[in-house]
Amino acid sequence: FQLHWLAIKRDRVRQQLPCSESAFWIKEIGQAAWDLLHERLRLKDADWDDYALLPIHPWQWLSLKQDRLKPWLDDGTALYLAAAGDSYQATQSVRSLMNQRHPHKAHVKLPMNMVNTSALRILEPHSVCSAPLVSGWLQQLVNADRFLSELRPLVILQEYAGMLVEPDDEKLQGQLAVIWRESIDKHIQPGEAAIPFNALLLTEADGQPFIHQWLERYSLQVWLKQLFDTSVLPVWHLLIQPGIAIEAHAQNLLLLHRDGMPSRLAARDFHESVEYVRDFL
Repeated sequence: FQLHWLAIKRDRVRQQLPCSESAFWIKEIGQAAWDLLHERLRLKDADWDDYALLPIHPWQWLSLKQDRLKPWLDDGTALYLAAAGDSYQATQSVRSLMNQRHPHKAHVKLPMNMVNTSALRILEPHSVCSAPLVSGWLQQLVNADRFLSELRPLVILQEYAGMLVEPDDEKLQGQLAVIWRESIDKHIQPGEAAIPFNALLLTEADGQPFIHQWLERYSLQVWLKQLFDTSVLPVWHLLIQPGIAIEAHAQNLLLLHRDGMPSRLAARDFHESVEYVRDFL
């Protein structure tokens, strides 16, 4: 499906982008989609001086348009610009979307007004515009640490941009926002492939474990040792060296491998998991 788009009055929008606004949008959605949305805004007698562009999940649009968002649509605080751009599909994380046409482009994380696995799947307002700063900080630490950059490489899937709508109505808090996260495809090296970490636990339709052929090829002990070295040691080193704990459950990890032999670990989803002990720092 395509993303849907809103133009929101600028005094309601806070954003953290890596470059100028127009350059950012052309890079993310392409010149044709940017021109199309520009024309749709012009036909509503509005311009980018007064409005900022924001994507919205089509499910979220259907959820909000007749209820929480209606007053803004009625008074012009928000303008609906319809669907445009590339097609996306959900990942294993329902609100994180991957670009079908250009897999190397960013994953887009959008709030959805639903409860899934006991959590309301909006975006916490405090975490949206701080996400790029947290990701950049983590990347600097990894780059400066030889263990994490060379010996047991840890790939940080950076959340490099964020936009947040700040409403007066508490019912809209966290309901209109977006975070852009690097795709794993951007980091895959020649000869590598990537899988979600929780794929290691799966059983195929024929009853064999997903990893069965790999274990047969390399032997259980050799493969397991490489798995632990690749996936446990970087997370543990990050904890005992700079004192940083990441929320490294299986959905937040991806395993890079070469013909089934683990090679590197990739971690994601840092923006809502920032906790620290001030005395330790």
